[in-house]
Amino acid sequence: MPFGRKGVVNFKNSDNKCFMYCVSAGLHWEEIPEKERRNSRVWKKYFEKHDFSDVSGGNVNVHTDVPCFERKNSCNINVFSHKENNIILVRESKKSYQKTVSLFLIHERVGSDTKYHFALKTDVNKFLATGNTHKSYFCHQCFKRFTKEQQYMIHISSCGKPEEEQQVNFPEPWKRLKFSRPEATISYPFLLYYDFETFGVPVDDREKGKGTIVNHEYTTASYSIAVVENVKGTLRLVKFEYYDGEDVVNHFFNRLFTIARSLINEIRETNNIIIPTEEVLRQHEAATNCKFCNREFGESNVETKDEDLSDCELLEEGMYVKTKVVKTFHHNHFTGKFEISCSFNIQSKIF
Repeated sequence: MPFGRKGVVNFKNSDNKCFMYCVSAGLHWEEIPEKERRNSRVWKKYFEKHDFSDVSGGNVNVHTDVPCFERKNSCNINVFSHKENNIILVRESKKSYQKTVSLFLIHERVGSDTKYHFALKTDVNKFLATGNTHKSYFCHQCFKRFTKEQQYMIHISSCGKPEEEQQVNFPEPWKRLKFSRPEATISYPFLLYYDFETFGVPVDDREKGKGTIVNHEYTTASYSIAVVENVKGTLRLVKFEYYDGEDVVNHFFNRLFTIARSLINEIRETNNIIIPTEEVLRQHEAATNCKFCNREFGESNVETKDEDLSDCELLEEGMYVKTKVVKTFHHNHFTGKFEISCSFNIQSKIF
């Protein structure tokens, strides 16, 4: 073995049939007493139970011979290998047979030739989790790691099945979702998009936390900003900037705050209110709840500690008071038209 790994068995043999030994053992592992499992000779009796016609020569091609073996023997074959001290996935089976065998392909350079040898992974969880102190569970289909067995069991019940059979998790009955920031659901008059471009600079390898090695650092090369106006659902580009000079990040934040400040001033200074009609006033007067946060308009009231304490202030020890929900006439500052009746708290966050 090139380096220490748990959960893998390296059979000793001299007949170039390491693939046959490993696959036979992987398919019949529980049929042999534990003390005899590491002896390669006990697995020879299973050679005749499987079709090794494509791989019996000793030179097994992972990408051509292994798929043929899978089809003829109705089993999944995954192949891992190593690059320096890192584990890499060489071949992932796309089949969904009942049995799965995971192999570890060892390679070593001898002169001008490269020697290959297969070993058997007997415990995928131990093999892939080497170096981790906590117990891990790995899916044999997608190799996703889980730290809790319950999450792992839920995952494997659907992983690898066709799309129409994938598990769908619906919300619990009568459970409703709500936004923590209702003002973020409102259609705003301006949108600002930005994007950075970076390039990687090679650096000397250094450790950053357990299991992480930094070998590149990314430097910001340029950025672009686009300001889009939202007029009744129609988007119009009003400003676009690109910068690739010095000190890109600081330049970006300076321009971002400058543009944002000018847009906010434009929104606040533009207040084309239209005198509401009697119908609009009746609609506003009839509103009993904020259309965004759904809180009821009216006076503050004392609440106990067991209630929902969102939007509450501490009145005294163990008692809270909800802030007053003031009804506000919300209109569009550009068109002047009445939009909706909402809470003053929401209104103040918009403008």
